[in-house]
Amino acid sequence: MLAAMLWFLVAYSGLRAQQYATEALRFSVFSPQGTSRFSALGGAMGAIGADLSTASHNPAGIGLFRQNQLSLSPGINLSYGYSNWQDQEFPEEHVVFQFGNAGLVLTKRFNKDTSEGLQYLNFSLGYNRMASFNRSFFFEGMDAMHSLGDAFMSQANGLNPEGLDPFRERLAFDTYLIDTIPGANGQSYLTNGAFAEENKGMARQLTSSGAHAEVVLSGAINYSNRLYLGATIGIVRLDYFYRSIYRETDSEGSIPVFERLEYEESLNAEGTGFNLRVGAIYRVTDWWRLGAAIHSPTWVSMDETYSSNLETVLSNGSFSAESPEGQFDYGLTLPWRTQASTAFILGKYLMLGLEYEYADYGAINLRPSLDFNQENELIDTTFRQGHQFKAGMEFRINPWSIRAGYQYQTAPLPDQQSTGFQLQSFSAGFGLRLQSWLQIDGVLMLNRRRGAEQIYPGFNESPLARVTQNNWLTQISFSLLF
Repeated sequence: MLAAMLWFLVAYSGLRAQQYATEALRFSVFSPQGTSRFSALGGAMGAIGADLSTASHNPAGIGLFRQNQLSLSPGINLSYGYSNWQDQEFPEEHVVFQFGNAGLVLTKRFNKDTSEGLQYLNFSLGYNRMASFNRSFFFEGMDAMHSLGDAFMSQANGLNPEGLDPFRERLAFDTYLIDTIPGANGQSYLTNGAFAEENKGMARQLTSSGAHAEVVLSGAINYSNRLYLGATIGIVRLDYFYRSIYRETDSEGSIPVFERLEYEESLNAEGTGFNLRVGAIYRVTDWWRLGAAIHSPTWVSMDETYSSNLETVLSNGSFSAESPEGQFDYGLTLPWRTQASTAFILGKYLMLGLEYEYADYGAINLRPSLDFNQENELIDTTFRQGHQFKAGMEFRINPWSIRAGYQYQTAPLPDQQSTGFQLQSFSAGFGLRLQSWLQIDGVLMLNRRRGAEQIYPGFNESPLARVTQNNWLTQISFSLLF
């Protein structure tokens, strides 16, 4: 499992170190979001164009605009997750308001001869949401095979109290969950908590929020209404907040000394960076188009803060301890991407789009390499290529458009059941042209991921709860044409 592979690399480094590789992968995996039209078509617009979201995918699409447009796309994201452990299911919801897209495109026509030469030079400025990190899971049950106190005791053995991890084992020592054994030179420990073989109640709550978004500045040309070329500079913003609360309880009253504990971990990661994209669309015939795009790596500067706290209730009293606030800065490079797409425009009524995207997640890199040598080696040898397949359809009956889309994204790790990064996306939407100057588009989209989460935070022998994450997006886009 991924958590197990990471743990041996970063033992005694706290929550921060365990998150590096999984964070880098999380920030590298996208889901189709943007304007309502783009989302409704499953993001398969690489060869269709004339949509502000294409600036973040195939910027040549900006070249297909023939009039100025201002667009805004507010929406609601409902994360409905449920976990399964010990044959029980536990549903959990998390709702946020978001903007999938906001942008402006300005067009300039250069040639009244529509058959030859430069036709349009277009520029756009926009905001696109590339992925959302909203999720929430909860599971609970009885367990007689594992214990957080027992695990802390095992990790602490061989170390003096001053050398214990201040985010984990030191908290256990300060709250008397573990204690030194008299006469053992202060390096051997016992636990006042539950032993692994003692039956106890346990529960864990995990919540995360944030987004991968970018501001894009794009330029594109239309040459002879046949060839469209574009380029984008993207300014990236990453925000990710994670919180985990774990509880153990002597629910049967059978454990000496120990009554309950609560261990909380939190992480706040912020990053800024940039990337470059170039793309082309070629209209082979009036009904057939081909598209291609190349995305540079995304270079990001990350800043993380993290902390943890532990509360214990023992037979001789209640105790609590807080870690210091940790802070760490590092660099992150997200991988190259390439896209190939095609579109079929069948008269004025039907349009079909297909798209394929490739990314080598083994090319993810954490910097400086001296500090992340083992993590980068793990990424290079374990993370694999990612493939995205997108399909979208639009049927027009003036003034309405009816749309549907689908996307499948392969898991970037061999064990798909433990990653939660494999994606299936289903979408449906509509468009309504109210006036010559006003377009309204709507979408309902489901992004579904399946995977697993550890019951016990940060220990490689922890059992796993199977989880399913359903992200529902309801969004309306308003576009002014002028």
